[in-house]
Amino acid sequence: MRLNAGLLKLIELIRTSFWFIPLIMVVSSIVMAVVLAWLDAYAEAIIPNWLNFVYQTEASTIRSLLNTVAGSMITVTSIAFSITIVTLTLASTQFGPRLVRTFMMDRGTQVVLGTFISNFTYCIALVYVMSLEYYQESTLGLAILWCLAATFVSVCVLIYFIHHVAKAIQADTVINDVYCELVKSLNKLVSNSNSNSNSNSNSNSNSNSNSNSNSTVKHDTSALEEDATLQLGMNEIEIHANRSGYIQFVDVNAMFETAKRLSLHIEVPFGPGDFIVENTTILKVNSCSESDLEISDSGLADKLRTNIIVGSKRTPLQDPKFAIHQLVEVALRALSTGVNDPYTALTCVDKLSASLCSLCTKQLPDGRLIDDKGILRVVFKTPSFTGLGEAAFDQIRQSSIETAAVIIRLLDALYRIAEHTKTEEQKSFVLSQTKIIKESINHDDFAHSDLQAIKQRINLILA
Repeated sequence: MRLNAGLLKLIELIRTSFWFIPLIMVVSSIVMAVVLAWLDAYAEAIIPNWLNFVYQTEASTIRSLLNTVAGSMITVTSIAFSITIVTLTLASTQFGPRLVRTFMMDRGTQVVLGTFISNFTYCIALVYVMSLEYYQESTLGLAILWCLAATFVSVCVLIYFIHHVAKAIQADTVINDVYCELVKSLNKLVSNSNSNSNSNSNSNSNSNSNSNSNSTVKHDTSALEEDATLQLGMNEIEIHANRSGYIQFVDVNAMFETAKRLSLHIEVPFGPGDFIVENTTILKVNSCSESDLEISDSGLADKLRTNIIVGSKRTPLQDPKFAIHQLVEVALRALSTGVNDPYTALTCVDKLSASLCSLCTKQLPDGRLIDDKGILRVVFKTPSFTGLGEAAFDQIRQSSIETAAVIIRLLDALYRIAEHTKTEEQKSFVLSQTKIIKESINHDDFAHSDLQAIKQRINLILA
């Protein structure tokens, strides 16, 4: 099932929030308190005899226990929040402010905070229930057992949280988390292209047997003899942005369905990650006749504009460069004179090279959606291998041109990528980066052995 742009943005907001999972757990704890108190009220008819021992505690003892647990939980919650804020501060200082998002989407931290708050809420809800006239003559049993079990779980969760935080702030863990997000973003990027290509090939194989089959999205434009805009005509309207910000998501499939239904040709000059200002042309719509646009013009602009989500910050929904820039930012901070941690930079280079090697074997979308009649319907901006590679290596290369260890690791990474290259673009990128390094190094900045190691790797790539 394909999700629309607004729903995907909401899911991204929920994933990077500290409130959603704790809120669900708090609501669940209140419901649990009410249900267990109701069961305790009808204990004689529902509860088996072997559980009668849980109803032998006096009401005053139960209230004292609940108050103690509630006070302890709110204290532990404040400590957990303090530790979380300290962790976010350290992450922002050491790895960069954009890495705070990675920590906020950590599911373990969200569950820990939710556990403490929900246990506190559960105790408060039980204290209130016990004050109701309906429950004055009943004794809580199952509800107290659940409270004791939840308290024991909270103690275990506190131990886990301390371990988890100590592990989460390690550089290798942060880098690996960002790398996993980068791999996921790249896989999403190429999966759309592969799935559409598969549907295209299947539709071509069945076109003779089923002439009334549904239209499919095609990416192979080699069979087109002329530009689709010439087939559709040049009656064009421009749709402008109603706010400034970063493009977070572009729903090209929804645009394709609209273009196919209204016989339109849509051009999207900006892609995810690009910054636009208000009143910038974000869509160009061509139609074969004036009537087509005049009939739908009143609602067409608003409908198409909703397919482009603009926000105040970049997200990795459709923007693999966002995750690349996060790794690059970690590397650049590690190479700064204030930090001087080349090992972290070397790890970032290794992760970036691994993602580019994996990308060599995959097909990036070409930015064109064609219907089953061979008519180009949507043209949109897509990232290229060269663009992704330059985003990964350029700034690190520029900042480490006098650091032999990083230059050698960059050359090793380029050699690994060269072994996986499949296209001329990929080979050209490797050769271009290697030549830039060769031209940029200053022989006086390196020892003879380091210079020999650099030259050896350059010659190996250029051979």
